[in-house]
This record gives sequence, structure tokens and C-alpha cells, in this order.
Amino acid sequence: MTDPEANDDVPEQQVEEAAPAAVSYHRQMSVSEAAESSGAGLNAPSWLAWFEYPFAVPDPDTGKKLPEATGWAMDSVGRGPLNQVGSYTGSAILRAAIREAGCFDCTTHGFKPSSLLTLMTSIVGVIAAILMPIVGAVVDHTAHRRMLGVVSGFLAVALIGAQIFITEDNWFGMLIIDAVQTFAFLVHTTTVFAYLPDLTLDQNVLSHYTSRFNLRQ
Repeated sequence: MTDPEANDDVPEQQVEEAAPAAVSYHRQMSVSEAAESSGAGLNAPSWLAWFEYPFAVPDPDTGKKLPEATGWAMDSVGRGPLNQVGSYTGSAILRAAIREAGCFDCTTHGFKPSSLLTLMTSIVGVIAAILMPIVGAVVDHTAHRRMLGVVSGFLAVALIGAQIFITEDNWFGMLIIDAVQTFAFLVHTTTVFAYLPDLTLDQNVLSHYTSRFNLRQ
């Protein structure tokens, strides 16, 4: 028989070391979050709070509505129509280029009309491949994440709005504008998605958020 009091001689330090330590997962605040938590940046006026109501996404566990999640939902709704603009402006640019060239297989500005959109996409892709690492560094390691998102979003919307005035006389300029707005929109999307992991550390809650964002988009 083992003496139940035999373990009384074991030092308390050894008993504490034998117990498994509780593991906690805490994400360290990024440089951008620390800068934004100080109060610096742009803030919407309080009287516009009613406009946020349809976009609020409550936490499935607590029922709380985070303002960051509401902002992400609003941005997601705005990105939806912007993604569809290219199908309309691209078609208009292609038709204007064909009319200027005279036929589908003729050339204008040194290229076939059917190759212009592909060429533009390739150029934007190469530029993005070169500059996106710089954009990512600014987003993740500086205090300019929010300002970069605001400027790139405003620039993308303004350039897309300018394409309303496309005609057969300015289609080539609109092609260049479309290339610039494509890059600006890509920068904005990169900035916005950097905020997504900060909404919650719970993967189930994050899945809930993303599904609601996609429904609104």
C-alpha cells in the first residue's frame, strides 16, 4: 500500500511545473492599428450613423456589432458594382477601337483592337507584381494603412466615374484611365483585406463575417 502522505514531501515548485500551462493566443497590435487607436485619421460625422445600419453584421456569439465589421461590409458593397464596370467600359472601348481601325483585324495605335484590353491587363499585371510588395509593406508596417485605403478608394471611384464620358474620340485616353483605376482598385482591395484578420481571432466568427460580406456584395 502506498502511503497517501508520501507526496507531501514533494516541493510545491515541482508540482506547479508538472501541471500543463494554459495556452492563450493573443495577436500583437500592428503598427497601423496602434496609430489608428491613438485617434489619428479620418472619422465620419456622427449624424451619418443611420446610414451604417443596413450594413451592420452582429457577432454570432455576443451579438455585438463592431464598427470595423460594419465598415468592411460597406466597402464590400461598394466594391461589388465597381467589379462589374470593366465589362461595360471594356466593350465600349473595343467597339470604338474597331470603328477607328476600320475592321476587326486592322490596327490602331499599332495594335489590333482585339489585343488592346489584353495588353492593358498584362501591363497592369506587371506593374502590380513590381509594386505590390511595396504596397504590402506600407499596409502592414506603417501607420498609413487607413490613408492608403481612403486615397486609393477615392481615386478608383473617381476614375471609374470619369469613364461615363467615353466617346469614339477619347476611347484611347479612357483605356489609360481604366488601367490606372484598375491598379488603384487593386491597391484598395489589398488595403481592405489587411483589416479582415483583425476583426476576430475565432475562425467560426470570421467565417460568419465573410459569408455576410459576400451576401451584401
